[in-house]
Amino acid sequence: MSSSADQIREKHYRQLNAYQDDLAYRVLEGYEELVTYFASTVGRRWEIDEAIYDEALNILPPLGWRGDTFYMREFLFDDITHKFSREGDRYFCEVAHFPPRPAPRVTPGGREPPI
Repeated sequence: MSSSADQIREKHYRQLNAYQDDLAYRVLEGYEELVTYFASTVGRRWEIDEAIYDEALNILPPLGWRGDTFYMREFLFDDITHKFSREGDRYFCEVAHFPPRPAPRVTPGGREPPI
């Protein structure tokens, strides 16, 4: 059973604002705790529909627009914002860093090599 446009929109806005209902967020104190909390949400991804994608694209000029992927100009915290993308005929929203960060490289010893 596929979701209706209203159900997709409701789920999208719940995901966008999920941190507000998180008890862990409510008790945070200080910048470092906020950084840690929001960094832990990076990578959270959910499916949206074309209408939500188009709305996000037309709210403000997008950042980092490449192909069918762009980032919101409004940030959640620090360098963390929402990334919108299209993959074939499916659309997604994801919590992401902007500018995007490369994936950490891990050596066989389990540590990132020095730069």
